Amino acid sequence: MGKPWKQSQSTLWLAAFKPEHDGVADDALQNHLDLPILSGSVQHAMTNAVVRGAEFVPIEVFRPDRTGIDGYAILNVLHRVDALDRSKSDFDVFPDDYVIPQRRGMVRAVRWPVLVAQTILDTDFLRLNEYPFPLYVSERVREIFENGGFTGWSFREVEVA
Repeated sequence: MGKPWKQSQSTLWLAAFKPEHDGVADDALQNHLDLPILSGSVQHAMTNAVVRGAEFVPIEVFRPDRTGIDGYAILNVLHRVDALDRSKSDFDVFPDDYVIPQRRGMVRAVRWPVLVAQTILDTDFLRLNEYPFPLYVSERVREIFENGGFTGWSFREVEVA
C-alpha cells in the first residue's frame, strides 16, 4: 500500500506444503501471493548500498517438512507515485459502464509502461498509484542483484520519458 509496516502481534510466515515444491531456495522467492521476498544476502547487499523506497519486513519461511529457512524478509515498497505516462504507455481502463462505479476510468491493465522521469528519480523501488501490481526497480537495484549473483528475479527495461 506504500506505507511503512506496523509491527503486528502475529508472525508473518510462508510455507511450501508439497514435497515437490521443496528445493534450493532462490534469493527472491517465488510465491502465490506475488510478494517480493528476499534472502538475507540480498537484504545485506541492498542495505549496504543504501537503497531507497522500501523496507524489509521479516518473515518466517518453511519447507514442506516444516524446517525453517532463515533470513528472509518481504520487501515492502514505500514509494508509490503517479508515474505512468498515459500519452506514451499502452494500457486499458475500466469502461464507463463497468459494474463497480468506483473503478470506471481507472487503469485495469498495462501492456507497455512508460514512466515519467521526474516522478521516479528519488527512489530505487516503486509501484504506480495508477496500477500498483508491477514492481519497478532502479538500474542500481538490477546491478546489485545481478552483480551479486543472486537468483529468482529477472528484469525487463522500461522506457522512462
